[in-house]
Amino acid sequence: TNKNERSHRNERRLGSRKCLLIHDSTFDGFDSNKFTRQFDITTLSIKKVAYAAKSKLLKEKVEKERPECIYIHLGLHDIISSQPEDVIKSFKDLLDVLLNITYASICFSSIVPTSSDEQLNKKINIVNGEVKKMITSARKADEDLKDVLFTYCNDSVGWLNKKTVEGVILSDRGKKTMWIKLVDGIRKTLRLDRPKFNRNSHSNSRSRSSQINSNND
Repeated sequence: TNKNERSHRNERRLGSRKCLLIHDSTFDGFDSNKFTRQFDITTLSIKKVAYAAKSKLLKEKVEKERPECIYIHLGLHDIISSQPEDVIKSFKDLLDVLLNITYASICFSSIVPTSSDEQLNKKINIVNGEVKKMITSARKADEDLKDVLFTYCNDSVGWLNKKTVEGVILSDRGKKTMWIKLVDGIRKTLRLDRPKFNRNSHSNSRSRSSQINSNND
């Protein structure tokens, strides 16, 4: 990349909303330079939710980037090798970690079902459903979190996601569709179509996460 290209990239991102995308292989080909100029997106690739909840790198990334939005697309590799209850616990652990270190808006992007594995889909549906319940419960437990925590459904992409002997393969069309849904999900999370929300009245993050944990016990 030459100097002029770097300069142009920096100029176009002035005023962009800063986002952190925490993702598995679904977004491995993501190129922020080909993405909408509305968002300045930093990525962090982590294979499993279980790893993310314990990742020092994740904490360092959040503290360094100070994003307005954290968009999480993880869980497929967990559900392939673990039971739903273990994956759900990992998602709860990750939410607790994030609420302790950031005031960013957070969105959990649902695991994409497959077009060819009914048993795997049953596990995916259980996890997706419980994560949605987790966020709903958190929002009820703390009034401030109604404008902070979200989920985003990707069920419509399932027909482009196939289980093979080599693993779960999302088609090129499916990947492009996920990029489009990423824009929509971030817009929803940042509430860009709604009046600006004043975050100054928030209580500290540790007390918020403690309240959520007691509600979910």
